[in-house]
Amino acid sequence: MIFALLLFMSGSSSAARSTAPAADLYSIAADGSDQHNLTNTPGVSEDLLSRSPDGGELAFVRGESLVVAGVDGQGLRRLAAFSRDDNFADPPAWSPSGRRLAYAQGFSCTGARCYSQQVWVADVESGSTRRLLTKAVEPAWSPNGSRLAFTRARLTTVGRAQGYRLSVIVARADGSNQRTPADTASDPAWSPSGRLLAFSGIRGLVRSRLNGRGRRVLTARPRKPISEWISDVSNIAWSPDGRLIAFTGFTLKGGDGVYVIRLDGRGLLHLGPGSLLTPVSWSPDGKTLVWPHPTRHSLIVASAGGRGKREIRVDVTTRVTGAVWSADGSRIFFVG
Repeated sequence: MIFALLLFMSGSSSAARSTAPAADLYSIAADGSDQHNLTNTPGVSEDLLSRSPDGGELAFVRGESLVVAGVDGQGLRRLAAFSRDDNFADPPAWSPSGRRLAYAQGFSCTGARCYSQQVWVADVESGSTRRLLTKAVEPAWSPNGSRLAFTRARLTTVGRAQGYRLSVIVARADGSNQRTPADTASDPAWSPSGRLLAFSGIRGLVRSRLNGRGRRVLTARPRKPISEWISDVSNIAWSPDGRLIAFTGFTLKGGDGVYVIRLDGRGLLHLGPGSLLTPVSWSPDGKTLVWPHPTRHSLIVASAGGRGKREIRVDVTTRVTGAVWSADGSRIFFVG
C-alpha cells in the first residue's frame, strides 16, 4: 500500500481485470529454467501470493476467493470468499505457525471506493473464518504469533475529495489491547526479533519500538537535491537476520524503485526499478531479493549488496504482480 495521509481514489481497475488475459500461478527455477504453470485457469485471474512459513503451501486470491494449494499447485482448497479493495490489495499474511491467515477485505464498495475495510482470519485446516477488526487493513503477525500489527484506515473528506487517514496499530492476536505506535503511518512490518516495527510515514521509512519510542527516520529528506528524496515507501520487508530492510519507494529523479538500507539509516542502495504495487521477497538465506519488473514480463533477482543483478524473462501474457521464494531458495513462485 502506498502511504499517504489521504489515499485518494480514482477509477476502478475491475473492468480492466475482467477484459485482460487471466493471470496464473507459476513456478520457475532460480536460474530462470524449468518454468511450470501450476494452475492454468484461463477463465479467472490469480494474484496476492504468499508462502506458508514451512514452505509447504501457497495462499493466493483466485477471482473472488481466498485459496491455498501445495507448492506444486495440487490440493487446492477454497478457504473463503474474498471481497477486494483495490486501495488496500495485499497478500494474505500467514501466522508463524502456518495455521491461520489474516487478510484485509473491502465492503460496501462503489467503483474504486470501499466504505468499510475489515481484517479477517481464516483457519487453514478447518476453513473457518471470522472478522477480527474493522476499519483495518495490512495485517502483519509478530514473529511469535502473539500480536498483530495493522493499519487503521478511517475514511475522511478534505474539501470535495475523499480518502483515508491512516495509523499503525499493535494489538494482541485476538484484536484486543490496541495501541498506536504511529499516527499518519501505514505498512507495518515486524523485525525478526519482534522488538521493532518498520513502517511508512510522512517523512519516509521509519523504524521504532512497539510503543513508538526510539523512532528513527531511515530515509530522511536530503537538503538537496530534493529530486532524490525517497517518498511513498511501501512493501517493507526485513532481512531474515534483521540487519537490513528492503522496500519500494518513489523519487522525482528515478521514479519507482527497490531499495535496501541498514537499521541506522546508512548504506542505502538502489537495487533497480520496481513498482509501489508489488512486494519484494527475501531469499531464505537473506542474501538475495526477487521482485517483478514494473514494465516487462520478467523477474529481477539481485543480491542485498547490489551485485549480480539479473533479469529472468518469464513466459506469461500478463504483468507479473508477485513473487516469493521456495523454502530452500531453489525456485521462485510468481503470478502473471
